[in-house]
Amino acid sequence: MKIKTSPLGNMGANFYMVTCEETNELFVVDPGACADVAIDLIKDSGAQLKYIILTHAHADHIGALDSVKAVYDVPVVICSEENDALNNDTYNLCSMFGMHSPKTTADICVSDGDTLPFGNGEIRFLHTPGHTKGSMCIHFENCLISGDTLFYGSIGRTDFPGGSFKEIEKSIVEKIYSLDSNTMIYPGHGNPTSVKFEMKNNPFVHR
Repeated sequence: MKIKTSPLGNMGANFYMVTCEETNELFVVDPGACADVAIDLIKDSGAQLKYIILTHAHADHIGALDSVKAVYDVPVVICSEENDALNNDTYNLCSMFGMHSPKTTADICVSDGDTLPFGNGEIRFLHTPGHTKGSMCIHFENCLISGDTLFYGSIGRTDFPGGSFKEIEKSIVEKIYSLDSNTMIYPGHGNPTSVKFEMKNNPFVHR
């Protein structure tokens, strides 16, 4: 798989593009801002977009969703526990940032352990509540897109609606730290890391 990372918007949320080089299929994760840039990146990739996936429904991760969906009418995927937040100004923090919630609704709601076909294999979803009630990670090959659950040397905030430190700690220990230690982690903000590094060095959640 080929992974391209583009931090977009004032909050620098990472917009991910994951391409299967064998089939030329593409899925994107968290179109949070700068819709024109995101759309051009997809177009310039020359790949066939198959899914738009949301790790969670906070404003900085969904701000460009309507525009991208209008151009690329492919399924929008979200965790079933996060579905109600997608179009709720309070829970998705759009009201806090002076934004309107997207009009787009999810086409596919997934639960923990669910998979979707992609390329010559599949992508698997891990429900990792804590940052939000329905935060999820995307697992494929030896990679994990972690959204705002786990960062390089840090974890997601738990003081927003639906947040819980106890839950995010449990999610990280039971869902992420149980993966192969060499799994690469691609977070919602900042630089990539690995399961091995975070298990040894993360000051918030140890194992």
